[in-house]
Amino acid sequence: MSSELAELASKFAVGMEMNFISSVSASTSEDVMDAFRESMMSSFILTMRDTGASSAEVAFLIKRALDSILVPDEEPWDDAKNDRRVELIDLSIQQGLTADESFELAQLTQRMRKHVDTESAIPMAGARKLHEHLLRLEKTRREQD
Repeated sequence: MSSELAELASKFAVGMEMNFISSVSASTSEDVMDAFRESMMSSFILTMRDTGASSAEVAFLIKRALDSILVPDEEPWDDAKNDRRVELIDLSIQQGLTADESFELAQLTQRMRKHVDTESAIPMAGARKLHEHLLRLEKTRREQD
């Protein structure tokens, strides 16, 4: 790393810390995690602005970063992905996760939510069978009346 880059990184870290402390102090949120996350994001944006980046540049960089990590999953959601997600959740409860594992869990959770929100997640065969059964019951009830 060049000395210029190291100096910029150092200044950024100091700016993040100062902006974070200021943001946390001003937080009015009752939820600790919400306050923490909101303060982290605010301090990051303020620090980026302190480097001379415009609001549009900050928004562009955030979008580009999100696009690089929140890639759409072309593979279908399956039991193996779900098992890995559950494994990571258990691991987070038992001993905590590394940064890579936290990122993996976030991606798997996003993919699982996307899958659940699609029609392919609906068990149509079972729903049709139940519907037919209910229709037969209704027909039987009417015939008995």
